[in-house]
Amino acid sequence: MMKNKRLHFSILILVVVIACSLVYKSASSPIIVEGTVDHKVITGLKGDTSYTILVNRMIDNRSWILLKDKSYGEFFPKKDNNTFISKSLEDKMKSEYSDIKYLVSIRLGSRDPINGIDKGEALAYFVSKEDFNKMKIGDKVKYEVSRSTVDTIKKFLEYY
Repeated sequence: MMKNKRLHFSILILVVVIACSLVYKSASSPIIVEGTVDHKVITGLKGDTSYTILVNRMIDNRSWILLKDKSYGEFFPKKDNNTFISKSLEDKMKSEYSDIKYLVSIRLGSRDPINGIDKGEALAYFVSKEDFNKMKIGDKVKYEVSRSTVDTIKKFLEYY
């Protein structure tokens, strides 16, 4: 009788340990998502208001830079089709806005379960300036999403 109780208790402990390790592994494993860069946006914060500084997107099968703030026109020659943020442009933005955010909208080729976005839908993710500069409209990307911050890419794995 006592041996049966010990055996049942040992099996129960083993099941609990296995369940906990599966939950931990599932919660700590990276979430990898793939998609296509749909458009890029830069926003700036003045006081409590967020302003769109520029949008880089496809229009008539060409990539265009649409400046919401025309004072930034000098940084983008007419022939530029993809945004690149230079140090001087970043300095100008920082002198006018208290916070600058770089967003890249990606049309998903796979599901993003962290942010609840299905394949085929698009989501604008917060990215670093360096990653923003690397991507062009229409690029295919593979990345790991952040589990701790919504709508944020933790790291890019591939640009192709």
